Amino acid sequence: MINVDTLPAIQQIQAERDLSRLVRNHTEVLLSVFEIAPEGTGLISLFGSGMEFTNKEALRVWVRKTLLDHSHYVSLPTLRDMLEKKLMSFSKDWL
Repeated sequence: MINVDTLPAIQQIQAERDLSRLVRNHTEVLLSVFEIAPEGTGLISLFGSGMEFTNKEALRVWVRKTLLDHSHYVSLPTLRDMLEKKLMSFSKDWL
């Protein structure tokens, strides 16, 4: 991903808007694919930063962080695989 801080102000606003849209869309797809209850709370301890109240908010934090932590574009299938691994390791810890 591009370092937004180095862009001119108007491009920073557009980049942030694009990132927000991407995060929102990817979060919705991941919630659907993994049949995660958006209003549930089970994922907050796994993905959240402590300020979230629902699975949807916690997953959105994780998607945004994952996209920003990578220097290249992270596709939705890659995010899906990363989430699957994270959920699998999470469920093993609870068994």
